[in-house]
Amino acid sequence: MFEANPWLFHERPFNSEYLNFLKPTFRESYTQTIARFSNEIFLVVPDRVGNQSFTFFDFNQSVLATVERLANNFPDAVSVATLGTNTYEHLVYIFAILLSGKTLVPLNPDESRSFI
Repeated sequence: MFEANPWLFHERPFNSEYLNFLKPTFRESYTQTIARFSNEIFLVVPDRVGNQSFTFFDFNQSVLATVERLANNFPDAVSVATLGTNTYEHLVYIFAILLSGKTLVPLNPDESRSFI
């Protein structure tokens, strides 16, 4: 469903140069990636009218707004559960939760009720 940026690992053979991008924390890796690829296409989402493209900058703006929303609405939450499919919004929430330092509990709506 998603068209990934050509820089991503699965699109090219592994090269030890990629290890230079790994940082000790998710936040550091994320921040460096956003800064480096700010104007590059991060994601292309098909919709009813065609495709909608999001740059790394666009995605980061959505993530930062969601981080703020989480901090304002759930300041004491340690864990945050998400229930969603492969959508842009769900991806934004996943990144925002991780950047907030909270524990992500992703749930798939296609799973059985007893599993969820």
